[in-house]
Amino acid sequence: MIVDTIGNWRNYPLGPAWEKAFCFLESLSSDVATGRHTIDGTDIFAEVAEYETVPEERKPYESHREYADVQFLLRGSEWLDYAPLDTLAVLQDYDPARGDYMLHTRAGAPATRVTLGNGVFSVLYPEDAHAPGVARDGVPEAVKKVVVKIRLSLLKGR
Repeated sequence: MIVDTIGNWRNYPLGPAWEKAFCFLESLSSDVATGRHTIDGTDIFAEVAEYETVPEERKPYESHREYADVQFLLRGSEWLDYAPLDTLAVLQDYDPARGDYMLHTRAGAPATRVTLGNGVFSVLYPEDAHAPGVARDGVPEAVKKVVVKIRLSLLKGR
């Protein structure tokens, strides 16, 4: 997992796909349309969503196999809980027909909590189970978030 501020993305020389993803993020304003945005076909794309954060007990952990997630908030803030994948029990098996994710229980997870918002981004790899959209201090908040998906095979060192 990588956590940093958007102004520091160039500190991670992970290749052209990385650069495309972050140039896209830097080009956005908070009035960007929700929905899917194609950056480079099915190799790099973004999902923009508006939602209200929820209490942590309503957010299972998730993980991915084909794509890395770059998560960045355009408006508001939320907690993102992280746990090593190998410490969690499976709640819902991976099924590529359903999408590039599987779900994991929160029980017993040695969580690390990150606050997203105010220019902070996170990058999550397949070994990084994560529960995004958690309400800070249990207080729901309306947020606007971008999740850029980068096919793992395009990132240097992966």
